[in-house]
Amino acid sequence: MNERTAIYVRISSDRDDRMVGVERQEQDCRELAADLGWTVTHVYVDNDTSAWRKTTVELPDGSKVRRNVRPVFEQMLTALRRGEHDGLIAYDLDRVAREPRDLENLIEIAEQFGRAIKSSTGNMQLDTDHGIYSARGEVAHANKSSRDTSRRVKRAAKQRAQEGKYHGAGAAFGYELVKDEDGKVLTLREHPEHAAMLRDAYAHLLSGGSLNSIVKRWNEEGRKTNRGNAWRSSPLKRALMTPTIIAMREYDGQLYPADWPALVSKDDWDKLRTLLSDPARTGKGFGEGPGKGKYVLSGLVRCGGCGRSMVASVYSGGRGTRGWVCAMSRTKGCTNSSRIAREPLETWVVEGALARLDTPALEPDEQVSDEHVALRAQPSTRITTRCDDSRTTTMTACSTAIRRDTFVSASGSPAGSPPTRLNSSTRHAHPSSLVSSRSSNCAPTGRTRPSPGATPSSAR
Repeated sequence: MNERTAIYVRISSDRDDRMVGVERQEQDCRELAADLGWTVTHVYVDNDTSAWRKTTVELPDGSKVRRNVRPVFEQMLTALRRGEHDGLIAYDLDRVAREPRDLENLIEIAEQFGRAIKSSTGNMQLDTDHGIYSARGEVAHANKSSRDTSRRVKRAAKQRAQEGKYHGAGAAFGYELVKDEDGKVLTLREHPEHAAMLRDAYAHLLSGGSLNSIVKRWNEEGRKTNRGNAWRSSPLKRALMTPTIIAMREYDGQLYPADWPALVSKDDWDKLRTLLSDPARTGKGFGEGPGKGKYVLSGLVRCGGCGRSMVASVYSGGRGTRGWVCAMSRTKGCTNSSRIAREPLETWVVEGALARLDTPALEPDEQVSDEHVALRAQPSTRITTRCDDSRTTTMTACSTAIRRDTFVSASGSPAGSPPTRLNSSTRHAHPSSLVSSRSSNCAPTGRTRPSPGATPSSAR
């Protein structure tokens, strides 16, 4: 039988992105596929990706939980359910699952969809009761091992914090690293230029100045962040509010005295944190009072890759283009790195909403018409943008002031028409054009690639 099989490879840590570990796994999986007479149609690669580390996710009911997030793995499960692959080969069971939830998803696919699931080491036989029993035991053991390791690492980190030892690969702004002969970080010392910049920023803000004025001046003077980027308000605010600059280590919400020099006094630090944390400084969107959202669509734009909220960001190489980006794409929780320009999207949604408000069906009447009832029952607008490599970003967008009272459709199209799909090549051409400035690279953390000669599943 010539089955179409997928290969899944994963390694937890590969900071240099050398791909050596996953390439070895792929080679062994291809050898097993050849022995079985299966044709490899796709390789799913989770390089430098943990199957245990948790991140906060938002469930459909709005509640938040801590779960392991692997978008490439979820993409593979979806492809198996859809029948894009007849089977799956991985190097070992622990490459696929270290959480019982993930294993149960695989068992469901094997039992209910009839997919063959194998491993090069032979410990993943999900087509028999004994194989399922053994797999559950191995995953439970791997889960316990991960928990033990996590507990030891956390305890060691807490001890370092209590001892005031510095933890991190780079120095906080205002400092530079002090290393021993072997290159091990010992502590921090003042940076001769950056420490003075932070003290100047404190004096300016506590005397009534603004973050934006500091950012503007520093950028005009050619001053850069530790990473060599132009300054923005958000990284400046973080640099000013970190307890590192008052010689304190923070761990799990607790502050511990550290063994490096302070750049500012704790009194000034407390005053500035109170000032910068004042809700009155937060921008306003629709609605009254602070904290209602800085932009028209704040809190309403959703990522099509993971379903989480997208956040406002400045991109295009730091040249000032403002748009929306998935909040989890920066923390390896989502592979969707599409950017969507803010102003064209806001204009398109608001114009569509106002146009819809002008329709006769929404005019007040003594008797509510069936058409009005149908309009109120319709979901919010779903807007889709497509990257060049066929990945899509789907957002739910509507005006906070309008909510479900209207249905915002594509420009000029009737309510209930199919979602508008906009190619990134049409950006800035019309208010309905949604910009994707990195359409050629939408998967920086998790990668998938088809086998040579095979058609990618996303293009089918």
